[in-house]
Parts: sequence; structure tokens; C-alpha cells
Amino acid sequence: MVISKIENWDWFVERVKLICFLIISSIEKKNENLHVLSVDEKTWIHAIERYEQRGPKSRGYKKRKEYEYIRHGTTTLMATVNVENGKLFSFHKGQTRDENDYSAFIKKTVNKISEMDRVVILADQLNTHVSASLVKLEEYQEEELGEKGKSEIPKNMERRKCFWRDHTIE
Repeated sequence: MVISKIENWDWFVERVKLICFLIISSIEKKNENLHVLSVDEKTWIHAIERYEQRGPKSRGYKKRKEYEYIRHGTTTLMATVNVENGKLFSFHKGQTRDENDYSAFIKKTVNKISEMDRVVILADQLNTHVSASLVKLEEYQEEELGEKGKSEIPKNMERRKCFWRDHTIE
């Protein structure tokens, strides 16, 4: 038995309709000044190198890959795909994935688009995707938002989720 975590089905259905509308509008190019971008990340990618050895003389010394490998640590990949054409729009590869990394990546991505255009970013609600530093990228006065951990929107993750969820698109 699957237990749903969706508390408000009416709101959820409306949100799904909105997302589908945005995706279809983007694919059909109904608004050239609206850019719908899908963002996600892959963490803890193992950077490995396979050992290569020459095969036996009877096999012509052909190279073969063995099951053993050399580890070179891990990396994190953040990527944005343009929904309109399915092509990679921007990416960032780094050692960490915290709210500052993600916020800087989003800022760099959005700066690639004309200031006159609108951007819609589709992302899940991972903690870094609803961080206080990301909320502050929006052009609000510091007094309107408050300070992380103390007041208003940046106070906690639940308030930030509500901030993004209630941000409507005209």
C-alpha cells in the first residue's frame, strides 16, 4: 500500500496543470521571452580510472579493461536542460553541493538569459533548492525577507518552500 505525502490534492492538481502548461508552451514556442529550464543534480559521482593491461600474446596483445580500478575521489554535477529543445543549457562540476554552490549556479544560469526575458526553473524541493541564499537572489529588499534563522521567509525551510510554492506565474 502506498501512502501519499500530498496534503492538498486540489493545490497539487493545479500545480501539475501549471507545470504541464509551461512545458507545452515552451516546446510549442508560444512565448519567445519565456525560458523554462529544468534543473537537477547528481552527487557523489565516483571518478575512477580503469587499469589497462596488455592481453596475452596469443590474443595479439590487445588491450583489455580489468575489473580493478583506481579511485580519484568524487565530484558533483549540477545541470540545467532547456525544456524547449531538450539541450543542455548550463552545468557546473564541483567537489561540494551546498546552498551557496547551488545559488551561484542558478545565478550564473539565469545571467545567460536576457534581462528582459522571464525564466521559470523547474526543480524538486531538495533542501538546497529552497535555501535562504536562493530566495535572496530574488530582488527583494533585505527588510522584506528578514534574516536566516531569525525572521520571516529565510527563517526555516518550511517558510522558504511556501515562498516558492506561492510564487505564481502570470
